[in-house]
Amino acid sequence: MRYENEKCPLCGNVFTEDDDVVVCPQCATPHHRECYLENGRCANEEKHQEGFVWTKTEVKVEENKEEDAQQEEKDYIVCPECGTKNKKNALVCSNCASVLNPEIREQFEPPKSSGIYVDGKPVNNEDCIDEEGTVTVKEAVCFIQRGKESYIKTFLDAKFNKRKPKFNIWAFLFGAYWFFYRKMYKPGFAFLGVNFALKIFNSGLVLKTFPDVIDFFMRNANAFAQGTASIDLYEEYYNIVDKSIQSSGVMLYVILAVNLASIVVNIVAGLKANGFYLNFIKESVVKIKKALPHPGAYYTYLYAKGGTSFLTPALISMAIYYLNEIIFSYAMR
Repeated sequence: MRYENEKCPLCGNVFTEDDDVVVCPQCATPHHRECYLENGRCANEEKHQEGFVWTKTEVKVEENKEEDAQQEEKDYIVCPECGTKNKKNALVCSNCASVLNPEIREQFEPPKSSGIYVDGKPVNNEDCIDEEGTVTVKEAVCFIQRGKESYIKTFLDAKFNKRKPKFNIWAFLFGAYWFFYRKMYKPGFAFLGVNFALKIFNSGLVLKTFPDVIDFFMRNANAFAQGTASIDLYEEYYNIVDKSIQSSGVMLYVILAVNLASIVVNIVAGLKANGFYLNFIKESVVKIKKALPHPGAYYTYLYAKGGTSFLTPALISMAIYYLNEIIFSYAMR
């Protein structure tokens, strides 16, 4: 008989394969040989008169289950949404795509209360911000994030008064870059394309209408930039500008019209921005909810899809600046 994992009744240590084990000839209790010789008798000698016979210890089923569960917990992560077992280093559930890390999950979960007030009354999380009932306040809070109070109030005002959302001053001031900031790339590139075309067209008209002014300014650019231009140089510059304006004729009005058109484009952006944004939220909610019905995954991806991006408009702005410089340099040759 093997005695591994059994304990010596005298020293309490577990037997190993290398231990020298002896058993009591009367009750069969195993001992370390050294322990038995040192004690001089069986550890259970007092029980011999009762007919005691040693038996191998049975492992309790409950203990085995508990150990298995502990080991399983170390090897797997159980998804709190669907109960699927995932590998311990998994970030999202393989079944429902829910985020498994509880700390990360918590930051994506919308608050229990919207924290938004209209006319002094709190807005319920389950209220909808649109007439069709597509997006709840809870979903809008999770998607909009920065500036959520202002936009939700605007959408609710439009819903209750059955009108289009109010003018967006930020879209008017920043044009296409506001749309990029809110991750609406299609309308962003549309407005950017129109404004860029108008700017290039305007630059071409200026170069064609005022070639003497451009030539004079380019020849004396360093003096103007460094502030070393003399009074005579400024007077000469103003005289050339005045002469060019007088001889420009109808082209000056065309240039003014093109500049006015750029302002009109930004006014249209301000008028349409909140309506575009509401539709963008509704489309995103419908798509993500259809693809990820489990709440844990749904709100995580809704949070990631929404929010704002400072990097995108900054990169596009730099790209437009350098593109404009290249075109202008080419035109000046």
